[in-house]
Amino acid sequence: MDIQKLFGLPLDQENFDIDKHADLIGIKGLIAGSRSVKKMLDENGKNHPITQIAKRQSILKHLKNDLETEISPYDPLYYKKEVNTAEASDRKYAAEEKLLEYCLVVACGKLLKKINQEDFKPDVQALRDTPAKERHKRYWAILNDHTREAITNYQTEMKKKAAAEESDKDSEPGTNKDKKKEAGFWSKLFN
Repeated sequence: MDIQKLFGLPLDQENFDIDKHADLIGIKGLIAGSRSVKKMLDENGKNHPITQIAKRQSILKHLKNDLETEISPYDPLYYKKEVNTAEASDRKYAAEEKLLEYCLVVACGKLLKKINQEDFKPDVQALRDTPAKERHKRYWAILNDHTREAITNYQTEMKKKAAAEESDKDSEPGTNKDKKKEAGFWSKLFN
């Protein structure tokens, strides 16, 4: 993706909607078509939390190369000066800032204004200063921190569902479990 296209990206949404966020950068179809997202959609539906997490993971995977490219170092004067959007270096810095903010929004699953209000750490400055090859891993760790509980709950739910299905199979007449019970009954009866 051309990072320059992110210049001016509107991240001031009123609610967090991962589909709208994917659409902001033109990858909604690509994300919806990914194997993991399709699987979660088929198994759980569009609005299930695990489907939303799969979409967030897919977006970060898609942006991995962009996150791992060298970007301008943190410039404290950028935030104090009047930004000249005609100047290539200012446009590049602003576009990089939008990429970092966008990925932070996706990783946290929160609105940018909420992240800023919470004084979230690591902030965009720290993420900008992270070595390029480690930046994607850092965002992935943030995503994991914000989704761990939902994923654990989903896995527990799936294990319970599988156990219930297995239990239902075992209780059907003619199953191996019934045959073993019957064999045990007859062997006790004649021994």
